[in-house]
Amino acid sequence: MTQRDAMIHMIGNAHLDPAWMWEWGEGMEAFIATCRSALDRMEETAEFVFTCSSAAHYAWVEEVDPDLFSKICERVAEGRWEVAGGWWTQADCNLPSGEGFVRQALLGQRYFIEKFGRSATVGYSPDAFGHSGGLPQLLSGSGLTSYIFCRPDPTELELPAPLFRWFSSDGSSVLAYRVPFHYNMYQTTVPKKVSDLLNALDSSSELAAKGRPLREFGSEWALFYGVGNHGGGPTKNHIREIIAINEDSEQPDVWFGRLDRFFENVSGGEIPEWCDDLQMNSPGCYSAHSTIKRLNRCAEYGLLRAEVVQVMSGEVAHAKAQSRKEGGLDSSTIDTENLVISADPTLSPYSPDSQPPTLDPRPSTLSSRLSTLDSLTLQLAWQNICFNHFHDILCGVAIPEALDTAVQLYGESLSIADRITRYGLRRIAMAIDTRGEGQLLLVVNPHSFELQSYLTFELWHDIDKNLWSQPVDLKLLDDRGNEVPVGSAFTSGKIGKDRIAGTFRADVPAMGWRCWRVFYGEKSRYADKLGLIEAADTILENKYLRLEFSSETGEILQLLHKESGLNLIQGGGAIVSLIEDHTDTWGHGATKFDKVIGRFNRAEVRLTAHTPTHGTIRVVSRWGSSRVQQDFTLHADSDLLSVKCRVFQTEPRIMLKLEFPTTLENPHTVVEGAYTSIEKQCDGTERPGGAWKAIVGEVAGQFAGVGIADTMTHGYSADGGSLSLTLLRSPSYATHDPHVIDSNEDVRYIDMGECQFSYTIRPFTRQDFRTLLITDAALLNAPPLLSLESGHDGGSNPLPATFQGIELSEPNIRATVLKRGEDGSSSIIRLFEVEGKETEAKIDLPLLNIEWNVVMRRGEVKTFRIVEGRVEETDLIES
Repeated sequence: MTQRDAMIHMIGNAHLDPAWMWEWGEGMEAFIATCRSALDRMEETAEFVFTCSSAAHYAWVEEVDPDLFSKICERVAEGRWEVAGGWWTQADCNLPSGEGFVRQALLGQRYFIEKFGRSATVGYSPDAFGHSGGLPQLLSGSGLTSYIFCRPDPTELELPAPLFRWFSSDGSSVLAYRVPFHYNMYQTTVPKKVSDLLNALDSSSELAAKGRPLREFGSEWALFYGVGNHGGGPTKNHIREIIAINEDSEQPDVWFGRLDRFFENVSGGEIPEWCDDLQMNSPGCYSAHSTIKRLNRCAEYGLLRAEVVQVMSGEVAHAKAQSRKEGGLDSSTIDTENLVISADPTLSPYSPDSQPPTLDPRPSTLSSRLSTLDSLTLQLAWQNICFNHFHDILCGVAIPEALDTAVQLYGESLSIADRITRYGLRRIAMAIDTRGEGQLLLVVNPHSFELQSYLTFELWHDIDKNLWSQPVDLKLLDDRGNEVPVGSAFTSGKIGKDRIAGTFRADVPAMGWRCWRVFYGEKSRYADKLGLIEAADTILENKYLRLEFSSETGEILQLLHKESGLNLIQGGGAIVSLIEDHTDTWGHGATKFDKVIGRFNRAEVRLTAHTPTHGTIRVVSRWGSSRVQQDFTLHADSDLLSVKCRVFQTEPRIMLKLEFPTTLENPHTVVEGAYTSIEKQCDGTERPGGAWKAIVGEVAGQFAGVGIADTMTHGYSADGGSLSLTLLRSPSYATHDPHVIDSNEDVRYIDMGECQFSYTIRPFTRQDFRTLLITDAALLNAPPLLSLESGHDGGSNPLPATFQGIELSEPNIRATVLKRGEDGSSSIIRLFEVEGKETEAKIDLPLLNIEWNVVMRRGEVKTFRIVEGRVEETDLIES
């Protein structure tokens, strides 16, 4: 192939950061101006084509300039304006949850279909800093058959070719293309970009794999052109340069291109494959601005919980408890292959003598209106979160003003989630007969697995302040009248004994509820039984685990998994280390952060609680004027260590890591990705991870591991047998090398002050540890709901005191989503196979009075629509 034989698609674009070195209002103005410019260029040149992503940006135009939006619609219909991306914005492609990416597509693709009559087919992430290995399944499941990106560039990751088929673990794939020579012009010209590509065709190039000439990978290429970052797009001169090249008979074919047509042209023939994530660029982004990271995780989980409660309360708020009809769901029909409606009723393990009640799904008119309003506000909440997924925002590399606005948007989303959740909880509670002795305590489990966890409730009871010095007795009975242990706990408010707290173990059915009764002033027969857990200033032990802490450093000296007899941490556990970090806000140029300055020490270690249900040791350690406070709690009947952590950080330009050196041999890490799990070597590299991270290996030839779930961290590293979570970094805001800070500038450093988060430590010897850690992460980030009730009758035919809303026959199948459908008349449930094995499962959903069977591929995500007694499989965007 000669240079003249090459065919080059010139993709006119304008990269626009909605917020970065500016706030979003400026980004909106820049986008509108860019759209006007692109339309002007179309008037001047009939062949010109413009490619543009991000539904959120189009929504700006629709709102503030309807006439301009109408002109865009006309050009889209003509085929001269290509709508790309399919997402609400150009998200970071590592840090959102798997469901976060689904909502990007749900919002983006449905907006494009509604406004333009078509969805995007090309995924569009030219500026993201890396890409999770789970994305191919999520892209293809939302109608995106191809994908373009620029980072990591060829110096950071060698790929088999610029064009390749990218697979996720379930077998889904998209055709992916790494754009050569970046997406912007960066003071170059169109002829220079074309010349650079032609030179690479005939010589070894960093763009190619193993130095092979690019001509070995094909004759058809796509090059991006146009002014970007602050918008702008193709200029008149860019267009003249393309026309001039086309008129030169010595030059290759160069035309105004569209990405979808480029991928159509290159989809044939042999294409190499890639079955991994695409990393890495700017690893400091994984941990810059811990508040943004924590709020994003909290908001994502919070909205998912709100959606479940919305469905639960919508079905039960005005429902009548009825017996399931004999013969099951005889009126149900099925719309997909491999789905079989079962007629066999499933008995709830919590009601062994009777069949579970069927709930009348017909809400009242008022309930229907509230549900519609809730759905609209939920959409706004998800739009806020997906806007904040934008890579410069979620990665914490924007100016402080832009990040402050992002915090406000998270606050609005969390407020919406909280309102829907609390109203939903109230609707459920009001439909239960709570009359009787004591005070009824309702616990609602929003998850698709049975809850087996320790919870803490707070109770108000006016007492004579002269009695505050006296102990307060509590007794707790379950729904069968059996007394259960309850331990005293500290209340959030400090107001004496009028407000008291109790901790107990709650076993609650999946997507259901259960009731207990609290008796104030009555002594529990467990009150003096502390033998279920051993606790001293440096020792916590129950029948599953034994932990020993250093009285001097506060480190975990021993973490003994008693069933196997394996000691999985031997010194240095849960110590915070200070790492030298003189990189810029992105962490440019770094692959590892391993220069340890020191470790927090000078510890105060003491026992702060020892009750029938739990023991707690508080460790306060220091470095200079910074300090870390960690409360380690071991519950009586739990194989999990729970930790609440507060960091008071005063050191600029450092990184803090929470270390877990293990005794594991031949270790590797397994961490949560985007609806997937990702395995990596323990080589010290800084990597991204989700809400849980694990290090696995062997001890004395036996499989074992340690898993951590938490509410904040995304960055981690592992070196040898040591797993380290990156808590925070403190570079200056929005500082990009090689900028030199003027001594007169007012410099602000990120993550100075206090941050709080929670985490759990789980030692394990089971191969199905992913299921355990997904459970730990879900309970940490979306805890069950508690409500102490006054006496009310629940209306006519009240709901049962215990109800199970879902039963999944296989533990490795999880229902990650239960929500109202976007059509307003259906319910949507999303299933995820978590262990990486093909599985047949039965899905029993008493909440919606329906059952079916399903076959899941390893790591597969499936979505089902439920409407009028029917189940049908649908895609991620509910089309």
